[in-house]
Amino acid sequence: MDTRGCIAEYDGDSGRYTLTVGTQGVHGVRDILAEDILKIDPARLHVITPDVGGGFGPKVFVYREYPLCLVAG
Repeated sequence: MDTRGCIAEYDGDSGRYTLTVGTQGVHGVRDILAEDILKIDPARLHVITPDVGGGFGPKVFVYREYPLCLVAG
């Protein structure tokens, strides 16, 4: 069973966000989060995916905890 944990960071000096999340679609996730939800330039959001293994489970969707974690960060 795959989990959907994430870690978000915000750098107030540069105005950049970093999201570490187990996804297999970092560019799509970045674009949806930046453009459609946060309304920021995608260049201000860096999405990092550690080794997530195989494609078991839905790893390409944007779940509501991702933007919530970014806002909280």
